Amino acid sequence: MRIWGHPKGIHVDQLIKVPWLVHEAGTRRETTAEEPHKTEVFVSEDIVTDRLESLGYV
Repeated sequence: MRIWGHPKGIHVDQLIKVPWLVHEAGTRRETTAEEPHKTEVFVSEDIVTDRLESLGYV
């Protein structure tokens, strides 16, 4: 027997099967995506440089 894990050759259906997961064909919900919201944010170059410095990139 190994120190960790499960011993080889042991198979227990109660540990393998998931009785509460039932998938019936044709019951999948339709999902639709909306158009992404476009927002523009203008940040000065000094602020960008300061932020990059704070993160260690400059």
